[in-house]
Amino acid sequence: MADMDPGNERPKGFLLFDGSFESGNLGQVTRVNALEWDVSIRADTLNPRFRVWYHFSVSNMLAGQKALINVTNFSKTKSLYRDGMTPVVRSTSRPKWERLPDKHVYYYRSPRHDGAYVLSVALAFDRAETYHFAYCYPYTYGALQQLLQQLDSLNLPFYRRDCLCRTLQHRRLDVLTISSAENLAHLDSLGECGGPREVCAHAPGGRRLPVIFVSARVHPGETPSSFMMHGLIAWALSADPSAVRLRSLCALKLVPMVNADGVALGNYRSSSLGVDLNRHWQSPSEWASPTIYALKQLMGRYARADALKVSLCVDLHAHSTVTSGFLFCNAGDDPDGFEREAAFPRALGSACRDFSFASSKFCADPAKAGTGRRALSDMLGGACCYTLEVSFFASADGGKLAPYTQRDFCTLGARIGVALHDYNLQQQQVTSSAGPGHSFLGARCPNWACLAVAAGADAQRAGEAANGADARTGACRRKEGAAAPGHRPPGSQRGAAVLGAPGARVAAAAPVLGCRVAGGAWSASSSNAAIWASVGGEPPAERRRRAVRAASTTAAPLAAAVTPSACRFGWAGAKTGTLPVAGDGLASVALEPHVRMLGRPLGAERERGGALGPPLGNASADAHGEAAGPAAGVARSRSHSAHAPRPRHSVSTTPSVS
Repeated sequence: MADMDPGNERPKGFLLFDGSFESGNLGQVTRVNALEWDVSIRADTLNPRFRVWYHFSVSNMLAGQKALINVTNFSKTKSLYRDGMTPVVRSTSRPKWERLPDKHVYYYRSPRHDGAYVLSVALAFDRAETYHFAYCYPYTYGALQQLLQQLDSLNLPFYRRDCLCRTLQHRRLDVLTISSAENLAHLDSLGECGGPREVCAHAPGGRRLPVIFVSARVHPGETPSSFMMHGLIAWALSADPSAVRLRSLCALKLVPMVNADGVALGNYRSSSLGVDLNRHWQSPSEWASPTIYALKQLMGRYARADALKVSLCVDLHAHSTVTSGFLFCNAGDDPDGFEREAAFPRALGSACRDFSFASSKFCADPAKAGTGRRALSDMLGGACCYTLEVSFFASADGGKLAPYTQRDFCTLGARIGVALHDYNLQQQQVTSSAGPGHSFLGARCPNWACLAVAAGADAQRAGEAANGADARTGACRRKEGAAAPGHRPPGSQRGAAVLGAPGARVAAAAPVLGCRVAGGAWSASSSNAAIWASVGGEPPAERRRRAVRAASTTAAPLAAAVTPSACRFGWAGAKTGTLPVAGDGLASVALEPHVRMLGRPLGAERERGGALGPPLGNASADAHGEAAGPAAGVARSRSHSAHAPRPRHSVSTTPSVS
């Protein structure tokens, strides 16, 4: 928009607001007085429940003019604004998006607005030009198409772009396939694998080719997911050795924008029909939810193909109230199921400091049955399905909030790619390992077990039991008679398995609380507690009731000495929240030893210039090359904001292409 719209008669200084552009969102605008304006958010199309995303422009001001803009009608009161988040801004002459300084942004209950929460921004426009304000960094459908057209022109032998279907408003649902040229040729040979059980030639080497699906923007206002997808695409197409290896190990199916109509309309959560597409995966309508329907059909065809194996599905999201990254995971029905579900969160926590296994949420909430994570897990059987959430605003680094930039979100996407590589490499090692008990770390160690903690156990007896473990391999061995005092294993099985310790001698009466994994070996510190692994099945109901009572005395000391991430109070094989009992007076707890993962350092990564640039032209500006951005111009900020981004080590989002 020009500084002065030729079609209006408003004098200079009378602010003009506009939201009629791609991804724009602007409701009613009310002039309170000469300096103050109330702005409302337009609700999602055909759905009045969601009013969070906003994106509008302001023009026709005088240079040096001051204004107070109030955003008045948020549908969610709990917000990252309480933690210091601020809107992002850019202007005509300074097209790079920046966050406003927090000292000029206020989030509070306003008496003038009937006690509703209001976001007020105090501005001083230093130049007479058009300014854009948004809830978070925009990433539009047009920007995505520009990126994909650029990729098409490269004619890469390991990249393919397909239009799976059209949205209700005739936009493309693009599916990108990234894999080695050999794997792509194999996929092409399969054609449309349909029918109850399609029999096709297997992948090179006679193996089933693993397929990984990663999707983004099912919720259109969650723009960080697009930047993460952008970073993942850039990394997966790069010459990074891990990316090259991942392309040979599996086929990546990337869906950059599931809800393109909602993105273009400026919705926060809904499609053009007002539907939350992430609640319709169980029974999607071909008419009302064509993108979900088409994706589910595609995954179903791949699942029925003998030559393919859908191994992993990750749906990228952004969260409006947290300052950390985490995963929603499906709750495993048994110990092996938990280990399988926990493998990727661990790999991600190792590859990226913004995520931790401790933050993962294993959820079986019936209200989430329609999400992609739940519905696809039920349909695909052995596939592990996740919802990945990242904060709209910042990560907590050493207790201090470090606001994300566009480049930071792209870097997260690249680190997700590294985690996918590590996960697939670990799965290959697990598949090729001899015998059970091989963990994702590539070293033999006990699977998730029900551990009975016997406080005050006889140290000598515990030491004798520990000596029965195989110190060379760390494999769990059943040893008749090596039971704690009073221990009666449940069920028909007898005896107890003791956790072994390769590379480290298990001290007498080694406790659960001392277990650590370091360099692939188990180690333990001595204390007055013994470790016992139950080999029995789920106890009868009366023992479960007794376990709940005993847990009140067992859980307290455990929780005091073990981080919440290391201790799971509950039986992995039952969703009742009860605990099995190993014997009289002993409460068993399902405990996962805290894992110290030695992942790749985030530093010392080499920036490489190349064909893939940032998604928007304004994002290519050097983070340190612009002396005064629009945020400084409109707000006259102090030189150092309290929420200034920390220096970050990052993977290049503009890698060279192999």
